[in-house]
Amino acid sequence: MGVLGLLILVLAAAMMVGWRNGVRTNRSLLLDTCAAAERVFAPTDTSYTNIGGLIGYNFAYQLPDSDTFRRLDGTITMLPRQALLYYPLSRFMGREDNLILTLFCDRLAPGQGHIVEQRQFSRGWIPIEDSESMQFETLECDGHQFLLFSYNPIIRALLQRLFDRLARASRLRHIGYYGSGGYVALRLHPGGSDMETQLADAYRLLQTLPQPPRNAALHSAH
Repeated sequence: MGVLGLLILVLAAAMMVGWRNGVRTNRSLLLDTCAAAERVFAPTDTSYTNIGGLIGYNFAYQLPDSDTFRRLDGTITMLPRQALLYYPLSRFMGREDNLILTLFCDRLAPGQGHIVEQRQFSRGWIPIEDSESMQFETLECDGHQFLLFSYNPIIRALLQRLFDRLARASRLRHIGYYGSGGYVALRLHPGGSDMETQLADAYRLLQTLPQPPRNAALHSAH
């Protein structure tokens, strides 16, 4: 066998090993993260839609009846670890695995605010609409820089509490509070043994969100 043939054989073997390891890693991350989410949110009904092999899933949870959240929509996407040539390029560009959770509530206090990782915001990966019209401040945790955007001190205090719970695990990328739209969005870096604990902490705190009186909500609906 010539040198060229040997190189082709080595490359093929490396790609096969890389593909198998990438498939195994992505499958494990997807299954573990979704299982953790189901344990934390305890949905009464679930729906998963594959969005490209082992790249990720869209999912929807019907949550138990409560005065807070009624539905969760989520997306989890993985880096293409099974693609030996594209995966290093993705890492070089700063891409990463993402878990996006959107929790819907019929009654949220009005207001809007965001905490976003400065690197993600600066590169345009997580844009914040109308950010120039909000008050903002810089936050830091364990060497990670974040920006806090808000219109009022109530939402700012809520976001600060969420930040204190989540940022130290270096998983937080974005918290978005949309009172008028009736939802709260979280963007996290999935994986790790503490993922479930972080999700549980966030969910417990989100269930204490300020809400207008039920009568007021019914009156405004008319």
